[in-house]
Amino acid sequence: MNLLSRRAALLGFAFLLPLAACDTPATRPTFPEIRFNQEPQIRLDVSRIIVQDDYHPTFREPFVEHLFPVPPARAAASWAHDRLVATGTPGHTARVRITDASARETELPKTQGVAGAFTKDQAERYDATLAIAVEILDDHGFAIRTANAQVSRTKSVVEGITPNDRDQVWYDMTKEMAANLDREIEAQMRSIFGYFIQ
Repeated sequence: MNLLSRRAALLGFAFLLPLAACDTPATRPTFPEIRFNQEPQIRLDVSRIIVQDDYHPTFREPFVEHLFPVPPARAAASWAHDRLVATGTPGHTARVRITDASARETELPKTQGVAGAFTKDQAERYDATLAIAVEILDDHGFAIRTANAQVSRTKSVVEGITPNDRDQVWYDMTKEMAANLDREIEAQMRSIFGYFIQ
């Protein structure tokens, strides 16, 4: 290959590099699990603790909770595993039921006409809810104490948001709901459970 041909080949290669870079998908960030290991355990006078997910996602629009980096239901289950500990003798069971762990996407109206070309609107709104019930069951499986808590978060995102930024919004929503749920359900349990909390 003569010098002219070599230069032409190098120029062509240099031209193709940016095009190849454009085809490289952005790396999706990883998010840590939402855990409660740093909080003191709630000791219950029961023989065992079971976690029951009663929320069944549809995996269809407008629901998007299954797309969250940490789905709300998983954060609720982590709360139960991390914070509750069984310290009693056989006869009673604690059951944690996840009753709602939904997130709904709503498309927001856009500015129309010429003004729309110069306006960056809020594109979608996310309404998420996380609810659990903690029950003390007797040896026949009947609930003799029940504490309930439900928390919600709403967040809108601007049009043109990147997938990674959207993931961050979803993760933050779940983390905030889980923290609020932790405080709310503990307060309810301490008010209702009486001697079942040791």
